[in-house]
Amino acid sequence: EICVGGFQPACMYDGGVPRGGVHSFRVALWSAHLGGYDEVYEDPGSQDCLDKVREVTEGFWELYTADEPCHSDVHMLPYPLCVSETGDLSAYDPPWDNFPDTNAAVVGQKSGLLPIKLTT
Repeated sequence: EICVGGFQPACMYDGGVPRGGVHSFRVALWSAHLGGYDEVYEDPGSQDCLDKVREVTEGFWELYTADEPCHSDVHMLPYPLCVSETGDLSAYDPPWDNFPDTNAAVVGQKSGLLPIKLTT
């Protein structure tokens, strides 16, 4: 996972989608990792954008976890947790409760030694 924050005061929201270097970087990054450009990436807060990202990443999940994986220009998997409308987190049903090709649970467990923030 990589998280990048960017802020451009000169490109503040004025009723439309902000434009500027941060916007261009995000569109380029998403296009590179989601298999190519789609105009819905121009408005990241839209339901159409969310639906497209889910569609592409879920399709790649199927390729990535297939018995015979094949090449894809997509390099992003869906987030491996279910998030309820109230913000509660849970794992998907088996076998998707583990990371692909491992026995590592997606939802961590409390450790008697490590801080909770590192293990859950």
